[in-house]
Amino acid sequence: MKRHIKLLLLIFGLALLLRLLGITHGFPFIFHPDEPAVVREALALRFNKNPGHFDWPHFFIYLNYFLYMLFGKLRTFAEMLGLKGVLPGIIWDDNLIFYLLSRVFAATLGAATVFPIYLIGKKLFTEKAGFLAALVLSLVPFHAWHSHYALIDVPMVFWLSWSLYFSAKLYFESKPVNYVLAGLFAGFAASTKYHGAFALLAVIFAHVLRIQNSRDEKLISFKGLHLLGLSGMFSLVGFAATTPFSVFDFETFVRTDGPKGALWQFTNVGKVSLTTQFCQLVSNFLHKFPNDLSITFLVVYAASVIKVIKDRKLNVWVLLALPSLLLFFYISGFEKDRSHYFMVAYPFFVVLVGAMIAVLLTKFHRYAPLVATLVFALPLYLCIRNAYIFMQTDTRVILYDMLKDTPTGSIIVYDGGDLTEVMTIFPDETVTRYRTDKVIDFPANQTHYFIQSADDKSTSATVFDNAVIKATIPNKLRRGPSITIFEIL
Repeated sequence: MKRHIKLLLLIFGLALLLRLLGITHGFPFIFHPDEPAVVREALALRFNKNPGHFDWPHFFIYLNYFLYMLFGKLRTFAEMLGLKGVLPGIIWDDNLIFYLLSRVFAATLGAATVFPIYLIGKKLFTEKAGFLAALVLSLVPFHAWHSHYALIDVPMVFWLSWSLYFSAKLYFESKPVNYVLAGLFAGFAASTKYHGAFALLAVIFAHVLRIQNSRDEKLISFKGLHLLGLSGMFSLVGFAATTPFSVFDFETFVRTDGPKGALWQFTNVGKVSLTTQFCQLVSNFLHKFPNDLSITFLVVYAASVIKVIKDRKLNVWVLLALPSLLLFFYISGFEKDRSHYFMVAYPFFVVLVGAMIAVLLTKFHRYAPLVATLVFALPLYLCIRNAYIFMQTDTRVILYDMLKDTPTGSIIVYDGGDLTEVMTIFPDETVTRYRTDKVIDFPANQTHYFIQSADDKSTSATVFDNAVIKATIPNKLRRGPSITIFEIL
């Protein structure tokens, strides 16, 4: 096997390991509110191929449906071979296995994104830049974190990265096939999550920048418009082929009055004023991005943007820097500018960072090990730390294990919505959500509990008379809230 293939597979292996460690987090509960939307909709396709709503596009849901069907056939075959008592029990647990399959699928796509990222870096810069960009992607903390969930953002980045690769190719070659494939994969990205349509920004920028650097093409020409139109048309083909009911149920698709319609999503995120948008952009670079992207990668990114400004050349650096900045700015204008919304900019970001690291390693070649350590040590640590957190038992699962043998007749009172998933396991007559205006009558001669999922315990002792702390469950290096269990005497 060639050395470069071995190195790329090694990076893929690292990325996959960091995304699979702790992949069963939260089991037997599903705490992320959006994961059931993917799994249940994929299972429901057995009965109706039209999900009936377009708050999310359908490509990832259909892919999971096919994955489930394949798994079902393999499981049936394994059962025929008498392997039911041999294989792990979760394989036969329909309440959890489909979540595990979807999580592993999303994590694998997240790790596999290193392949198009490598190709982009190699095409636009050098093979060294390609390897470094792939390594950067594998170690972006939030990408590794979010890859642990059965959600659509990480798969969208996978398809968008392939679109960016063919956009990189059309920057050098105006072959129609590059426009077709860039558009097609942009359609796949948008069909996974609507923000994926921003992949077409790269098509437009690559087209314009190639013409700017060429003496043989005009900025506006029939051929150029034809090629851009071809890319746009195939993006629609890619979207419609993988979210087909956007065509067959077009009336629902274009609704704006509720989550059934696709256009509702663009109003759901909200919009802030231009002044607030600039403030949120600055705040994101100072507070959100250092955690999500790691401060060292962010510093290198800032250095690459400065390089673009200083060079003042319309080149491949601009092809990555300008779309990434526009996307960071645009999404900062959302009222709900959550971390996963910014993932649409990740392919541009990581390739730019990888290319800049290659420049730094060449410029300071005598100190290359030190430079590499300074850049990669922190994100590697953060990814390992996050994987460790996923591997630890969630505080809410610990709570359930402590309370599952609560005697009949006891009452469990809790104060936080983040505990609801666990509390639904107990009988309705056992559990009550605490309200300050509600008087709770605790039967005598029984053990009762008040559960507080808050870090500030200053008011806990006054919530109920005769309440004493039975146990605390800290959330340091664990998922879930910090929990205090009070016993009502």
